[in-house]
Amino acid sequence: MTDITVLDTALQVPKYEGAPWVFVQGDYGGTIELDIYDADGDSLDITGGTPILRVTSPGGTVLTWAGTFTVTGTGECEYVVKSGVFNTAGNYLAELAVVYSDKTIRITGIPIKVEAALPTS
Repeated sequence: MTDITVLDTALQVPKYEGAPWVFVQGDYGGTIELDIYDADGDSLDITGGTPILRVTSPGGTVLTWAGTFTVTGTGECEYVVKSGVFNTAGNYLAELAVVYSDKTIRITGIPIKVEAALPTS
């Protein structure tokens, strides 16, 4: 799982630590798993929230796609990559937003790298 630390939920100043997620162009079916922690290192209770990953186009600010994660436990969520999501090689930037009825916690600047697929023949 990739670990994400939220430094201050009251100020909504989150922090992401870790290497970029790497996918091969056109691949799908893999699972992105996240653990989200508060500033004390405790799992952040995301029960009642909806975790949404928003991804921009390579090198741009245009929203390429957004996917809703499934909450799998306290501070844990996952997303199964669907067909067509990473059809273009390049460097993407993502944001994980945990949306509640009264607030949104954002984790920004998550790097995703999609490597070009090699020819099959």
